[in-house]
Amino acid sequence: MTSTDQHPSFEPTTTTDSVRFGPFEFSGVTRELYRDGLKVDLPDRAARVLALLLRNPGEMIAKEQIYAEVWPETAVSEHSLTEAISLVRQALGDDSRCPAFVETIRGRGYRFITPRTPSTAEGPTPSENTPSDRRPIPVAQLVAAVIALALVFGAFLMVLSMSFVSRTLVPEPVSPAVGAAEESRTGLRNAHGSRP
Repeated sequence: MTSTDQHPSFEPTTTTDSVRFGPFEFSGVTRELYRDGLKVDLPDRAARVLALLLRNPGEMIAKEQIYAEVWPETAVSEHSLTEAISLVRQALGDDSRCPAFVETIRGRGYRFITPRTPSTAEGPTPSENTPSDRRPIPVAQLVAAVIALALVFGAFLMVLSMSFVSRTLVPEPVSPAVGAAEESRTGLRNAHGSRP
């Protein structure tokens, strides 16, 4: 039994296919990455690296193979590859210490580790894309929540300050019995030569 028999979602696809994995869809035609229908910025070299990893899911891709396919006939340093992998991880929200998508095989290469499913060849439909003149709803909801919280907090501070001001500026009423006792003590002190 081969590894593709064990993992049917790890079947190699051509570069023209779009592939879904988690909340993402990657178009092999345009080399564009989408998350929940929204386009994610991914520089061309990083997109080429991701396309190569997606064509060979579950398999370790040697650094030399990545250099040959992503930077053909160009001498590049290992830093260029490390930077491209870092950009892929950043776009996917992945962490090299606890990877969900791209695993590092120390000193040898990289492996795409998330099961994926082939999608349509066209990539995401236009209806899945958010128009550029409109912000996603979660951001608007977040802004509204922050404003509402600020208003509630401001109202709380106003009530609290009014309560504090009313306690410090308005003297508490004195009962007549306490007032008379106070006057007689003051009168006794004055009679004995002490100051009030």
